Amino acid sequence: ADGTVMSSDLLAAIRREFRAAQPDDNAIERGFACLRLLNEMLRKQTHQGSCRTRDVQVEMTTSYIPGSRYQFAYRARIRSLKEEGQLQLSSRHVVIHFGGARSGLAALEGRHGLQSGMIETPPDAPGVVGQQPVLGPGQTFEYFSGTSTLPHCCGTVGGSYGMVDLSSGERFSADIPTVAFEDPAMVEKLRAEVAALDAAR
Repeated sequence: ADGTVMSSDLLAAIRREFRAAQPDDNAIERGFACLRLLNEMLRKQTHQGSCRTRDVQVEMTTSYIPGSRYQFAYRARIRSLKEEGQLQLSSRHVVIHFGGARSGLAALEGRHGLQSGMIETPPDAPGVVGQQPVLGPGQTFEYFSGTSTLPHCCGTVGGSYGMVDLSSGERFSADIPTVAFEDPAMVEKLRAEVAALDAAR
């Protein structure tokens, strides 16, 4: 009802799709049906944010990796809104916070072996995914990345990109929107425990 999808539910749904196939079914069409189902289920587990700094629009989408223990993926889209000239993404500063007061679940962290903290790249880490893309007017660069296993089931990702206006040589920072990420099943469990504790007081 709240959009939470368990990895076991996802696997069961895909298995049902294939088991329902008849001998005369088109295997490719069945495969695409499963991919559409997968996409819809994953969409329900994502968080999104967008912000603009000068002539740069940055969109960030995060998602939990089903079946993992606190691993998360994110997709970033950087778009130049300039009408002329080029911009180059020269560096990144990605900041990941997990747990703590931000999560609203701090009271239960010790009970479940969760740890709060922060991970960040150096402020001048070069480019993204090994590239320093150049964007012309209206052009977009998109990349995917993710976290290793974190010691907490929820947090946020944000930061900034170092940009260069290649026409003037001016350097400036473009904000990355701060976007939440969470393991929906674990967060639901913890929120239920918090509600039970509150009701018992």
